[in-house]
Amino acid sequence: MNKKLLLVLPLVMLMLLITACGGRDTVVATVNGEEILESELDASVDQMVSSYEQYGLDMESEQGQMMLVQIKTQALENLIQQEVLMQAAEEAGYTVSDEELDTEIGGIKAQFTTEEEFEEALEANGFTPESYRKRLKAELMISEFFQAQIETKEVSEEEIEAYYNDYVEQLEEHNEDAEEEEIREIREFDDIKDDIEEHLIQEDRQAQIGELIETLMAKADIEHLIDFEEDNE
Repeated sequence: MNKKLLLVLPLVMLMLLITACGGRDTVVATVNGEEILESELDASVDQMVSSYEQYGLDMESEQGQMMLVQIKTQALENLIQQEVLMQAAEEAGYTVSDEELDTEIGGIKAQFTTEEEFEEALEANGFTPESYRKRLKAELMISEFFQAQIETKEVSEEEIEAYYNDYVEQLEEHNEDAEEEEIREIREFDDIKDDIEEHLIQEDRQAQIGELIETLMAKADIEHLIDFEEDNE
């Protein structure tokens, strides 16, 4: 046998062994050429699964297995959307320094009695300190980006009154047929005027964010490289 071939064969076997042992992280999607890795997806799925299990869902049950496909699909879409928004934020010049991130995490840690308690809370929600830091950095960057892109709505008195009138009408209809213990109090306009205004502002803000995300997603070159329905068969 050719000596060169003898040298090549062990290298080929070594590469196959590394791949088989998980040395390479599978790419599950790309966003404008940027890769989303299976390890990132697994971490996101674990976080979502932890939330469902806290509400008593048995992921080993038939219902749990059906839900798992939906969770994986949603987790991947969340990662894709996050990457689209991160790229848009970076392109617009937004960033979060290590110092800013340390300050933010320090404020969150201060809500816990000990460092161990903080890390236990992270673990309970499917995070490691590193993955939480990465997630928080993304959220802070995207939040700054949104702040700059979204206009704050000026709510008119007429809009507030119209909302209040709808609120009163709905409660009156509810109370007509409700049992005594289910009758809900109709609050006075002046008592909830500020709450209604804030609600309408936030409602408009969410609508603007939704439109912005839809626009950015439509412009992005997104490629899905995994099919959860097929993998579940």
